[in-house]
Amino acid sequence: KDYEKVINVNLLGVIDVAIQFLGLVIKAKGRVVNIASMLGRRHDAFASSYVVSKFGVIGFSDSLRIEMRPFGVSVHNICPGFFQTTLVGNSLDTCRNLVANMDEEVKSRYDDEYIKEVEEALKIGYGLSNSNISLVTDAIQDALLSSRPKHYYFVGIDAFLVRLIALLPIDLSDWCYSKVLPFPSPKPLE
Repeated sequence: KDYEKVINVNLLGVIDVAIQFLGLVIKAKGRVVNIASMLGRRHDAFASSYVVSKFGVIGFSDSLRIEMRPFGVSVHNICPGFFQTTLVGNSLDTCRNLVANMDEEVKSRYDDEYIKEVEEALKIGYGLSNSNISLVTDAIQDALLSSRPKHYYFVGIDAFLVRLIALLPIDLSDWCYSKVLPFPSPKPLE
C-alpha cells in the first residue's frame, strides 16, 4: 500500500500534470520543471517507496527532455537534499508507522536496538537538514526564468555530495554514503 500511495502522488501525479499541460507547453515553447530529490539519484534505507518514486521522476523527465527537444520545450529537475520540511520532520513518525505496520516476517529481521539506532539517525538527520528552503524556491525560479537553465538543480550541499558520489563505482559509493550520511546497518538475527 505504501508503494502505491507514494508512487501515485510523487510519480504518476507528476506524469499526469505534465501530460495534461504538454500541448500548451509545446505551443508556448515553454519549460517543464519537475520536483525530484537527491534520493532520485541514490538509495536510502527504509525509504524505498520514496526513492523508487523519485528515480521514476528523473527517468520520466530525462525521457521527456529528449522527446520534447525538437519542439523547443526544455525539461528540468529540481533535486533538493534534506531540508527542514514536513516530510523530513515527520520521518521519525513515518519510520515508527512503517515498523508498526510491518508483517511479522519482515519485522523479525530487525531487533529493537536496530530500530532505536534508525530512529536516532533520523533525529540527527533532521538536525543536519537545511533550514533555508529559499534555496529550493530560488532553484525553481531559475529553472523557470533563466535564459540558460540547468537540466538538473542539485540543491544543498548534501545533494551536491550525492551527485559526486554517484559517479563512483557502486561499492565505493555505498561506502562513501555510509561515511558521509551514516545510517545503521541491520545485524542478522540468529
